[in-house]
Amino acid sequence: MINFEKTAQEKIVSDLTLTFFEALQAAGVPQDKAKQTVEALNQALNSSSKELATKTDLAKIEIKIEAVKNEMLKWYVGIALAQIFAVIYLVGRLTG
Repeated sequence: MINFEKTAQEKIVSDLTLTFFEALQAAGVPQDKAKQTVEALNQALNSSSKELATKTDLAKIEIKIEAVKNEMLKWYVGIALAQIFAVIYLVGRLTG
C-alpha cells in the first residue's frame, strides 16, 4: 500500500516552495523560470533535510550523553577510592 501522507517536514518544504513560487511570479519572473527555480530549491531542501537532526534526535543524544557521563563518574569515583586505599595500605606497610 502506498503512503500518500507527507511528513511535517515535507509539508513545510512544500509550503515554502509554493510561497517562493508565488513571490517569484509576483516579482515578474516568467512562470517557466520560476518553476525551475522552485524545483531546484525543493530538491536542495529535500536532499539536505535527510541529514538534519530533529529535536527528538537531539533529546536522544542528550540522554545518551548523560548516561555516559554517569558511567564515567562511577568509574572515576571507584578509581579514586582504590587509589586512596592503595596509598593507605602502602603507608601502613612502610611504617608498620
